[in-house]
Amino acid sequence: MPGFYLTPTALSELTMLIFVSLMAGTLWNHVQRVRIVKERNRWQTIYLAGAVTGFAVYFLLSVLDQILYPNLRFYFLPLHSIAIAVGLVGLIQFAYRFPTHPDPLKRETRIIFWLTLVLPGWEIGYAVFRYVQLAQGWVTYRPAEADFFVAAEFVWFFIIILRQVGYGDEQSRPHHGSGQRLWRKLWHPAGNAARAARSLVLIALVPLGLMVVIILRNEFFLPNSIAQVLLSLGLLLAFLTFGLVYLNFLPEQTSFMVKLVAISLVIVLGISGAVGHLISPAFIAEYHNHHFIADRQTLVFTPNHQDGYDVNAVPFRFETDLGTNLDFENTWLSLAFDFPYYDEIWRQAYLLRDGGISFGQALDWYDAEYRYGSLPVIFPLVVDFVEDKALLGPSSGFFAHNTCHLKK
Repeated sequence: MPGFYLTPTALSELTMLIFVSLMAGTLWNHVQRVRIVKERNRWQTIYLAGAVTGFAVYFLLSVLDQILYPNLRFYFLPLHSIAIAVGLVGLIQFAYRFPTHPDPLKRETRIIFWLTLVLPGWEIGYAVFRYVQLAQGWVTYRPAEADFFVAAEFVWFFIIILRQVGYGDEQSRPHHGSGQRLWRKLWHPAGNAARAARSLVLIALVPLGLMVVIILRNEFFLPNSIAQVLLSLGLLLAFLTFGLVYLNFLPEQTSFMVKLVAISLVIVLGISGAVGHLISPAFIAEYHNHHFIADRQTLVFTPNHQDGYDVNAVPFRFETDLGTNLDFENTWLSLAFDFPYYDEIWRQAYLLRDGGISFGQALDWYDAEYRYGSLPVIFPLVVDFVEDKALLGPSSGFFAHNTCHLKK
């Protein structure tokens, strides 16, 4: 059993981890260096450093998710959403304070701070529940509805930055800025504060473009390898430009060498993360394994003295009597014979159209991902069949042959 799996996706996540971790370290170092300047600037950096640290933890967990043996990934999976939720708290508080912290927003800032703490609190509680379930052999994922709250916080961050463009513009031209429409302020922002906020607005559009890439990939309009490269490069570019915009706005000077190193590092990491996705299709196409089960082959599973089965190929024979059509539905089947399995005698089996058979309880595929589940299960042919019955041909379906064949 290999210790870890260095897949193309793992390499992409690793490049993100390296850059975001260095970005977080740079920001925390800046926090230590600005103690003598205004407290406002220091809290800006503290919240941004906290947000980037949360995202760095997320990428660390993503790397572990990719490289570890599948059983071990479930020990880290519940922590992903906590890291994102904590990062969002810092990101939203940073948005309220960048480039300035206007007086009309200060009361709202405190209210939103306590409201955004609800999400990481809920994520921590649900993670504890998931670990309790995992200890019993059950794999539990977050409700899909929880992602709407994460998306809502990202949208709120975007709205705050838009408002900051307006506040920054009005501060630069107090007698004319208040009467202008927001789109005019975005097109021609006045003052460094408004221009910095406008830059963050443009950077915040990058994740929207990445969502388009994901949709195109899921709809098979874009090859997965190209989509992964675009996602990796897009995230690196977003973090790089975000950091540069913030450093350029700070009153403390950041050396040209630091910025050049950051840009060079992103180029190197981007190439490193992209190479794996670009070359992997050729390696996959060339891969051959003589242990694969060939088409038109009949296999016989015979119990042995080691409480296992011997598998042998026999002359191919296609069953013309397919048995009962189960209408392409997962279903319970009463057996016409006693079936001894896991020290018990079973008279019922739960059949899954994807090629699994469980006993005593319906199988959840999520549970099978962790140590093959806690149920007595047989996987004679695990295949991801079509999900829609309408896609099946007139003679296709899901059949069960409920008879006992004894070999003497």
